[in-house]
Order: sequence, then C-alpha cells, then structure tokens
Amino acid sequence: MVAVFFRSLTLHLSWFIRSFWPGKHPAAPLSCYRVCILLLGMPLFACLQCMHWLGFLADEIFFRAYRKVSVNAPIFITGIPRSGTTYVHRTLAADRENFCAVSTWEALLAPSITERKILSGLRSIDRYCGRPLKRLIDHLITQATSDLADIHAVALNDVEEDYLWLLPIGGCFILSLAFPFSKWLSTMSTLQDLPDSTKKQLVDYYARCIQKHLYFHGTEHRFLSKNAAFAGWIDPLQKRFPEACFLACVRNPKEALSSQLSSLRPARECFATDPDGSHTKKLITTVFTHNYETLKRLTQTMPTTHLAIMDQSDLRTHDIVMLRLAGQRLAFPSGEVKSPSLPKKPPPIHQHSAADYGLENNQIEVCLQPTYQALLKSDQRILPKTQENGTED
Repeated sequence: MVAVFFRSLTLHLSWFIRSFWPGKHPAAPLSCYRVCILLLGMPLFACLQCMHWLGFLADEIFFRAYRKVSVNAPIFITGIPRSGTTYVHRTLAADRENFCAVSTWEALLAPSITERKILSGLRSIDRYCGRPLKRLIDHLITQATSDLADIHAVALNDVEEDYLWLLPIGGCFILSLAFPFSKWLSTMSTLQDLPDSTKKQLVDYYARCIQKHLYFHGTEHRFLSKNAAFAGWIDPLQKRFPEACFLACVRNPKEALSSQLSSLRPARECFATDPDGSHTKKLITTVFTHNYETLKRLTQTMPTTHLAIMDQSDLRTHDIVMLRLAGQRLAFPSGEVKSPSLPKKPPPIHQHSAADYGLENNQIEVCLQPTYQALLKSDQRILPKTQENGTED
C-alpha cells in the first residue's frame, strides 16, 4: 500500500502541474475557466483523497481484522457502458437480504471503515436534527449533476458504481476526462500493456475495499459490484476471486458508442477539456474495441457458470425473466427479483445520434460489429425462453 500511495501522490501532482503547460495538450486548452476549475477544484479533491488515505491508515490500526474477511463468490456486473448495467445493478441490489452493494456516499466520501464510522455517527446526529446536512448535500449533488440527471441519476443513498473507490489510487478511468493527456488514466479501463505486478496492486487495493465494505455491513452478504469499465479487469479479478461470477451487458456498438459519447459531454464541459470531442471519441472507441474483444475471448475460456452475457434489447423486453435466468446460470438468488418501484417521471430527454459523433463509417462495421455478433452467438449469452424455443410472445 505504501508503494501505491506514493505512486498516487506522484500521479496527482503530475496531472496538476502538467495541466498548466499551455499549448502542450490540445485536448485540455488552458482557458480561464479551466484555470479556475484547477485552482479551486483540485485542492478540494486532493484534500478529500488525503482524508481517505488517513482513513486507510486508521483502518490498519483500529480495524485490522477486516483483512480476515472472506469475499465469497462476488458478482461483478460489467460489459459495455450504456448497455443496461445500472438497471441490472439497482434491480439486484434491491434484494438487501442477499446482496451487499455500494452506495454513493460510501464510494465517494467513505471508502475506509474509519470514515464510515465517523460519517455514520454524523448521519445519526443529522437525522436527530431533521436532516439539514443531508438536504444540503443532496442539493449540492443535484446542482453539480443536473446535466446528468437524465443520463445517470445520482443520490447519496443510491447504490452506485464502486469505480469511485479507485480515486485515491488514481485508478478511476473517469479522471481521463479531466486530464486527457494522461496515458496512465487512458489505460485504466483496459489495463492494457500494464505489468502484471501493477495489475495485481490495483486489484489487491480494490479487494481490500471490498473486505472493508463487508466488514462494515456484515460478511453474510454476497458482494455485488457494478462497473461498466471492468470488462478489461476481468482477467485479474478472476485470478484474485476464482469463484467470482461476471454478468456482462452488451449493446449494439453504434448505439452504445453514441450513448456513451453523449453521456460524457457534460463532464467534458465541466472540466473544460476536449472542446470538439475528437479525443474522447478516439479514446472511447479504443476502449469499446478492446472490451468487446476481451469479452469475445472470455467466452472461449470461461464457463457459462461464471460468465453470463445479456443484450440490452433482451433486457428491455424481458428484464425480469433475463435476471432470473442469470440467477439460475450464475447460482445467485433470483426468485424474488422484480421490477424496482420507481417514481413516475417524464420520458428521458437523453437523445443522441451516431451521426452527431461521426460514427456513420466502416470502423464500427469492421472492428466492433463482428465481435458483438460473436457475443450474441456465444454459449454464455442468456436468451429469453421465447427465443430459446423459437417462439414469440
């Protein structure tokens, strides 16, 4: 952990310093707005990460027993971004008797046991006083993520992707939108070309986060993770957790790419990077290509009892059937899976078109479609009973 800490410190300092080299990074022009973001936002971000590391240190002193926690057959929901992973995650996570998922406040504000103990105490005091602090934080989050509300709603108590756990070690791929010049961040979605020792360090850190989470919530639960960027992490995760199951969601590449690029536009604008979107398009297309190919390769090596693939089109029409079939395939409780009770709201306004991002070309047809079609034909794909029997509803 000491080596990981110093590498993280070096990475964060280098990103901050390199950001002020004018003309060096076409995807991160040094505008007045970006200078303000860096000078105001980066110190706050750095302070938060320092608090996390202090929490990690305190864990090793006061809660060292977390290291003895066994992580039994965790379930990792991954695949291709914008393919239904969030819906699958939140639907399964609703079964709190069997699954233990990560909430936004735990992932962003309290990855350590010590921080959770402190914040849980503050939450109790806040609840006793009528929740003024919670309302304030919810308001701030709503304001900060207003542009993302129709793409990926965020709330403190909602279950969330645990990729935010990787922020303290500089391993969170989303930071590449803030620092597009970082080669390290660009590899965090695929881990491509990284030494095995580095991959092991990243996964060992992540595994400790899981142990701490189960230590805090109870070891009788089965850990449920969701990270749409973990397709490239499956190999090292499988080595670390041999009994793990992977539920991978996929989608037509053209639609998935268009949706992902559209969903990242507000973040680019927030960080004042990549004005024309060309860098992000190139990066995300590379990540998608690698992850589709990785999933295709894994269908040839992983048994159906450890890898299940669901296509978004099937999820849209047979969601509960698909999840119950996934439960039977991967041996996790699914008999009580049911559609989540969501408040009524107007239809989403997240609209996107492949043509808007220059995706109407042969690149998708040549590089992505063949691997996508191979996934749909693999034994690991879960099909609704109607399709398996060749009948219609």
